[in-house]
Amino acid sequence: MKNKRILWRTLGVFAVIALIGFAVASCEVEGGGSGHDCQRQGCRFVWVTYPVPSCTSSGMRTESCRYCENTGRAQTMLSLGCSFGDWEEVTPVTCEANGLRTRTCIRCEYIYQNVLHMLGHNWSDLIVLRQPTPTVLGLGKTECIRTFCLLERYYSIPYGGGPI
Repeated sequence: MKNKRILWRTLGVFAVIALIGFAVASCEVEGGGSGHDCQRQGCRFVWVTYPVPSCTSSGMRTESCRYCENTGRAQTMLSLGCSFGDWEEVTPVTCEANGLRTRTCIRCEYIYQNVLHMLGHNWSDLIVLRQPTPTVLGLGKTECIRTFCLLERYYSIPYGGGPI
């Protein structure tokens, strides 16, 4: 019986010490105590990301205790890089003018532009319209064979097959 009393007194003292320790060591959060004792139960970490990575800048991810201000591991998060949609033709490329196409990042709306260099004409072989004679020059033409170009060039053809 005497041993039981000593045991209960010992447990009671430990219980009081535990309660006092809990009151001192428990984490405080806004609005009162959380009921969690980080010193005894360990911190409860969650990942907090700040700043959030974007297309052009990196971010940081840190383990942070839900109940106290302790932090754990930290990781740098690399920038995401732009994620572009499909190309859109702004100005079509022609034989004599550059074209322009763009595509837009779906996250940050950055517009990437690509200049399409002019193609230059693709001339057909000489088409003889009128044969030259000793007294009259002949007439010939070439055409750009690209489907969007209607340009034609006319040439005089000398008699005897000389230079044009």
